[in-house]
Amino acid sequence: MILTYGQIQISCILPAISVGLFSYGISIVLYVYTAQNIGATRGQILFSTAPFWGITAAWIFLGEPLSIIILASLILLIAGVVFLNLSSHSHKHYHKGMVHIHMHSHDDDHHDHVHAGGKEKSLKHSHIHEHKEIDHAHNHYPDLHHRHEQ
Repeated sequence: MILTYGQIQISCILPAISVGLFSYGISIVLYVYTAQNIGATRGQILFSTAPFWGITAAWIFLGEPLSIIILASLILLIAGVVFLNLSSHSHKHYHKGMVHIHMHSHDDDHHDHVHAGGKEKSLKHSHIHEHKEIDHAHNHYPDLHHRHEQ
C-alpha cells in the first residue's frame, strides 16, 4: 500500500521522482531541442502526438484494447504530421540583419560566421552571432529565419 495513515512511504519517493523525470522532464528537453531544430510550430505538432505514444505503450505493455475510433484517430494524426512536414516551399526572400542566440550549425545559408579553431560545419552549437542581410531562395519551412513578415 502506497499511503499508510496519510503518509507517503519513503520507498515510493525515488520511483515517483523517476517517473516524473522520464515522463515529463525528458519530454520537455526533447521538445525544446526539437523546437530549436525544426521550428516551434513543427515541434509542437510532433509534441502533440504524445497521447498516441501513451496509447501505443498501453496497448503493447498492458494489453489495452484499441478501438476503431483510436485507430482512425491515429491514421488521421499520422497523415496530418506527414502533410505538415511536406509543406516546405521555395521562393526568393529577404532576411533582415540581426544579432541573436540560438542553436545552429554552419551547413546552411544563414550561419556563415567563422569560429576560432575551425568548428565542424555540421556541428550544432549555440552562441550570440550576427546575421547579415541576405536576399536568396531555397526550400524552407516557417521557422525563426522564415517568418514571411510583411
